[in-house]
Amino acid sequence: LRKRGVPVEYARWAHHKLKGRKTCLTFDGSDPFLFELPCGTDQGCPSSGIWFQFYNADLLDIPQLNNEEYGVAFVDDTAYVAVADTM
Repeated sequence: LRKRGVPVEYARWAHHKLKGRKTCLTFDGSDPFLFELPCGTDQGCPSSGIWFQFYNADLLDIPQLNNEEYGVAFVDDTAYVAVADTM
């Protein structure tokens, strides 16, 4: 977030919001296993798409526009396109 110019107050809020996450897994009727995750959002969190765009923003810096390389990201998908006269 800081690399993309987000004010430190918002970056701190995001850090607080995304840390200390837990999830629970169970398989074939076994007892549920609760464990901590290093970070994450709540299921269905409306801001998760925004966090994804910041987290993956560096991917869109890879294509070189002067070489007719393009990158696009939408929701949780990122794609690259390269244009050339021949292979």
